[in-house]
Amino acid sequence: MRIAVIGEFRADRVVDAITRSGHHDLVLLGPTDVADYVGRRARHRHLAASAEPEDLLAVWTEEDVELVIPSLYPVDQEQLLPSLAAAADAWRGPGRHAVVHSTRFADLVTDKAMFHRVALAAGWPVPEAVICDRVEELESAVRRIGGLPVMVKEARSLPRAGRWHVDTEQRLTTLPLTAFPVVVQRVCRGEEFGLELLSGANVTDCWPIASFGPLDQRCIPGHRARLAPIALSPAVITELAGFIRGMTDQFDVCGPWQIDFAVCDGRLQVLEVNGRLSGMADLSAATTGLDPYDAFVDACLGQPRVVPPARRLALELPIRLDAQLPGLPWGVRMRRQFPLPTNRSLPVDFQRLLVTADDPVLLAKWLRDFPPDALLTGSPGQLAAIALEMSPLFTSAGWPRGCPPV
Repeated sequence: MRIAVIGEFRADRVVDAITRSGHHDLVLLGPTDVADYVGRRARHRHLAASAEPEDLLAVWTEEDVELVIPSLYPVDQEQLLPSLAAAADAWRGPGRHAVVHSTRFADLVTDKAMFHRVALAAGWPVPEAVICDRVEELESAVRRIGGLPVMVKEARSLPRAGRWHVDTEQRLTTLPLTAFPVVVQRVCRGEEFGLELLSGANVTDCWPIASFGPLDQRCIPGHRARLAPIALSPAVITELAGFIRGMTDQFDVCGPWQIDFAVCDGRLQVLEVNGRLSGMADLSAATTGLDPYDAFVDACLGQPRVVPPARRLALELPIRLDAQLPGLPWGVRMRRQFPLPTNRSLPVDFQRLLVTADDPVLLAKWLRDFPPDALLTGSPGQLAAIALEMSPLFTSAGWPRGCPPV
């Protein structure tokens, strides 16, 4: 089968999963050539991150592609989703398959203003916000949602860009805005969480919910510790399941997606939806033993798998380069995460460690022995306390699923 992988984000894992399934002819389509890194199993052909639907259709036809699998690098390729969706709509047919979200879903998850309007109409739990089409509307929007501080987000901003925490009038008037509309949003004060999902054939399955720690002004979850699985109240889980059903009922969700949300004063607040797997895929794989990329490729090849319950705790820790860590106890494992050609988003100015543990008590003890300033942000003691909170929930079958299949 001739398979086109669109983009290079974690393409090594996508290609590995495809190769394990049997013999396939692979072409990597994207702006960065990673064929040498993923091995001779694939070749590269340049495709701009700004490619239009007609560009995609031309190369798919010329390459005689039979299956399209997207693996977009979030920082500069996410806006390719609508083009992919439009091209797939025109291209699918006998012998031509594309595991690509619908045009409606792709538009929704790449336009924050559209998402806010749809969420309000559907009654989904999102932070209060006002959409502004001109810079002159910003001050009025701030007053309408109760004053500073606010979050200001460009509607089509990419990760790490086009969003600002604004807490002074001077900051509001000097924002380096590059495009309108923008969403002026009430600041959520609470804890941030993430959830990865895979939808197809009228079934949606999900990996365990992960905590991204308390929301802060920097708005960079990658600089905070992340822990999975995490337990949330039944009320929040019910709200979250209702939101997921609303998305899948109203939009043709086909493939992987991810939800960023907060819990503020005990209530769910959906912050963002992404039409791809996210930076938390390593956590998802570590907790369950099923890599989301393996599951995605298997689904693309017509062999879907059910996500198993979490069997271990997993932590991603942002560690200062000069930190001296305590020795690992038996049953606690650690792996450093390095920048790769297929994952350029990992840092070089601090370490990110992926830590897994079968026993929450041992993990908590290890964290309590940390130097107080070892973490870039956050408290080792607080993480230890959360690990211990999860301990009583563990059974021989694993931790209870945070959000049931929809």
